[in-house]
Amino acid sequence: EDMLRKRKNEAYTRFLSAMKKEIPKLWKARRKGFREFLKAYLKYKKAIREAKKKYKTEVKEAEKEALKIKKRTKEAITNLVRSTREFNPLFLILKSKYTQRKILGYKYNPEKGKIIPRLK
Repeated sequence: EDMLRKRKNEAYTRFLSAMKKEIPKLWKARRKGFREFLKAYLKYKKAIREAKKKYKTEVKEAEKEALKIKKRTKEAITNLVRSTREFNPLFLILKSKYTQRKILGYKYNPEKGKIIPRLK
């Protein structure tokens, strides 16, 4: 989320800088006359339109990347949980109560309350 917010802010600052570049041109053309002002105004509108499009595409790309990262982290967490779950003593205890107390080379001794490695 922080990365997404940062990318959106960067895109917005680029959009504002594009507008700041065009406004002085517009004021200079205004002094020259109506025709020059009209030409500059049309260029200004076009530049703003392009800057808006660019801003929107950058925001969409940032959102897509954030979703990819979110999905990757979610998958990594589930994989980590799956891999560690089987070696977690609590999981082994719970599983052993339901599966004849023999799992993955371990056995659970209910009297001692311990997980004992089975030596084969």
